[in-house]
Amino acid sequence: MQAKHSETRKINSRLLIFLLLLAVAFGMSTFSRNLQRELWAADPTTFYNGDTPVVSTLDAYKWVRIADEYRNDAYIDEMDDLMYYPDGHKTESPTPMLSILLAFFARFFDGNLYEAGLWLIPWLAGLFMIPFAVYFYRLGYPVAGLLGAVLGTFCMMYYMRTSPGRIDTDALNLFFPCLTALFILLATEKGVGASSPIKLVYCALAGFSQNMFYWWYQHAAFILIFFVAFVAVLVLAKLRPQAGDEPFDYKNAALALALYIICANPYWFALSIGNSIDLLTAYFFKPDSLEGGFPNVYQTVTEARQLPIKELMQTIFISPVVAIFAFIGLGLMTYRHLRAMLPILPVCCLGLLVFVGSVRFSVFLVPFLALGLGYLINFAVLKIPAKLFESHTRKELLGYMVAALFVFAIDKAQMSGIVLYTTPSISISPQVLGSFEHMGETLPAGSAIYTWWDYGLAIEAESGLATFHDGMTQNTLKTWVIARSFAEDQANFARYVRYIANEGMPALNTAVDSGTKATEIVSILDSYAEPLHKKNVYISFSPDMIQKYVSINYIGSWNIVDGMPSRDSAGIDVLSCNTAGRGELLCNGMPVSLGTGMLNGAPLKRVDYLDISQGRVTLSTDWHSNSDVSAVVLQEGGTTHMIFLASEKVYQSAFFQLYIRGNYDSELFEEVINNFPLSKVYRLK
Repeated sequence: MQAKHSETRKINSRLLIFLLLLAVAFGMSTFSRNLQRELWAADPTTFYNGDTPVVSTLDAYKWVRIADEYRNDAYIDEMDDLMYYPDGHKTESPTPMLSILLAFFARFFDGNLYEAGLWLIPWLAGLFMIPFAVYFYRLGYPVAGLLGAVLGTFCMMYYMRTSPGRIDTDALNLFFPCLTALFILLATEKGVGASSPIKLVYCALAGFSQNMFYWWYQHAAFILIFFVAFVAVLVLAKLRPQAGDEPFDYKNAALALALYIICANPYWFALSIGNSIDLLTAYFFKPDSLEGGFPNVYQTVTEARQLPIKELMQTIFISPVVAIFAFIGLGLMTYRHLRAMLPILPVCCLGLLVFVGSVRFSVFLVPFLALGLGYLINFAVLKIPAKLFESHTRKELLGYMVAALFVFAIDKAQMSGIVLYTTPSISISPQVLGSFEHMGETLPAGSAIYTWWDYGLAIEAESGLATFHDGMTQNTLKTWVIARSFAEDQANFARYVRYIANEGMPALNTAVDSGTKATEIVSILDSYAEPLHKKNVYISFSPDMIQKYVSINYIGSWNIVDGMPSRDSAGIDVLSCNTAGRGELLCNGMPVSLGTGMLNGAPLKRVDYLDISQGRVTLSTDWHSNSDVSAVVLQEGGTTHMIFLASEKVYQSAFFQLYIRGNYDSELFEEVINNFPLSKVYRLK
């Protein structure tokens, strides 16, 4: 009896130490992110537009706008008229959980939804550490679980995607999958025999956690993924029973799966099949050219780009050599505890998509790489002779110490992939955000904004005006049409805008679905002769579009006949300049002679002089050379700030003429706002 009490005390002391360290780790995660929030508050010029903090992700404006409409009982219609004008976009159903949380907590911040988001995200970001660490405590590896949780929360990609200004769903995208895995583990310990009521509760909670996850993230595929993992655990329990298992019971196994599906929502479970196929297609079958000669717009999204494996591992996890040891440790742990690891392996498999998809999947992989290192630390500590450390609890404490030293060593060495603190970046400047507010105050109610998709959500939220496409609708045929319009001359540009404003996208989408090729779609657009049927259609330009024009032109100039990129899909080069003498400049280390029209010894086709205060070109010199490159010199008060370089095709595009040069066809457009470079807006006549 005394020995039993002694063992119970050891277990309780180990659990207490584990919970204390887990609380410290969670506190570190939250405190570090809150330091960022305080930095924003201390520098309002950089991080605030009036009372509104700027954010680290453009998607934040979607959640904030929905939250504002939700608290005002305005988010009730089936169609969101501000998105995907003129067709509209289906509203989220149910109302997004993140928006509801923002609306609730905003009441503690004088109704400021953005401030509520800055406070909320740091607390949500570390929640995944709890089910993750508890999971591996149950397996007997508390050191490995805590190390995985700590390095996971300070993984560079996860840290960036859960900084205070990142008001987005990333903050709980690790939490819900880890929670589901923990409940499946608890439900299947000791097999699936005559299940106790508590095990049935765990089955129901596994399904319910996926129900909540769909409400949070609205990707049903995870419901099916964890259902498959659940089935795999049950099959393995039947084929390879372990010591202490209850006799396998088919009825209880069926009941366990049924409870999971019911609590996950059978309708969402049905949706998960199609959603899984869509995800597999998106990440494993992603050609540059789609059927019919259309470009794959998703290929131009920065997040979707792949890195070479060596560079990838250097970026996401300390170093390639350490990553190899981490994979070895993870592999050994999985081999030794396959059945117990199965419930959480879907999370790890999501992380492995980093090798075929986007680097953002590293947020799912890094905790498991750290787990592998923790397993090796655990293995090494347990091999210490008993005469040195007889107590298992003391060995565990030593393991915690080694893991802690490892974390701080890699942070102090500033190795790749892991950070304990970093200054947050912003996705949009306060000045540009202010220009969207000004646009909402200047343009008539009910106006529609034709622009590139990146700032669409911000325009909708800050101006209250509709956009033709945004960050939720960029991977559509409309994005190709809009990109093509910007790359065309002004007459064709106006024709494309009129077509979309008048007809919307249903006819073009139907034509593509029926097998119509891109060449035929272009013929439809190029021959469109209808005048504009609607009032208040505006074209908006912002400074981000200069850098993004390389993607705009890549899509818009796509060779639709051969289904490949065009040779003319160049961008706009931006050179920073200093005066080197009368009529002489030094731009990005290259000499520029305005008096002779020479750039680094090569002739220019023409040189335009753009007066920033007027927002347009006021003087142009044609050098009559055979060069394909023209330069636009930006001047203010006689001082040259920078030069834009463009090929002849880019120079003649509607984008360059309307936005950069300020040269517009008054028969087609009327200039409404000219606050170059922050904002330039034209009305389509």
